Amino acid sequence: MLFTFVLCASSVSAHHNESPYSYCANNPVNRIDPDGRDYYRNDQGAVFWREGSANFVNVDGVRYRNIGETYSVYQFGQRLDYNQDNLVKVTNPEAKYNLEGGQYIPHSFVTDDGTKVSVTFKYVSSSGGNGDKALSTDAVTLFINGVNEANNDGAAITSVDVSTTTNGSHTSTNSKHYVRNGATAIDIDMVNGVPVKNPSSAVQTDNLQNGFQRTGMVRQNIGPRIQTGVLTRQSGHDNHIHIDVRR
Repeated sequence: MLFTFVLCASSVSAHHNESPYSYCANNPVNRIDPDGRDYYRNDQGAVFWREGSANFVNVDGVRYRNIGETYSVYQFGQRLDYNQDNLVKVTNPEAKYNLEGGQYIPHSFVTDDGTKVSVTFKYVSSSGGNGDKALSTDAVTLFINGVNEANNDGAAITSVDVSTTTNGSHTSTNSKHYVRNGATAIDIDMVNGVPVKNPSSAVQTDNLQNGFQRTGMVRQNIGPRIQTGVLTRQSGHDNHIHIDVRR
């Protein structure tokens, strides 16, 4: 049986670079569009937009969490930035920092306890750029689920600054590492506005790393005190957390 669309979506004027008859920007595996409107994400990486601001919605028995008013995705060699249902920017990002079909960490999301977590990308490394780079959907899921697990355990995390996401090498004064499995690693330099290198951040940093560990998704989880997935202690991680998703 062949299914075809005979009507345009109501928001077609905002997506002039796409066919008015294409479904979910020709990405039906990772995106769904139940009612033609507002951004929510499930733990498998599927994203859709619908009107409303509820913390969570359920669609066909699948739970989606609110990830805010903006959404960015890397498709067709381009970065597509959406604000509400409007495509507001199309850019051609540097290929080595992006993954075809990948996602960007959302600027905000809600954890199971109702806490809204804001994500910033303030830190800029000398060679790796900032952290606003496309990743595999599994890496974004690890990040969101790790913060969620930490908050489920009472960590009260409300903000995280992501310093570097890259599938190439980057070097700074205190960190040298190479992500070998392609856009799956994330560095975090601040939790709740306090730098990881600051001793006053120790409890929150450890709580966040424990949250990552509980997801069962993490391959490497390396920070100032907690280091898993490595045979020997890794130097140069006193000022950030490095997580790498299990594949």
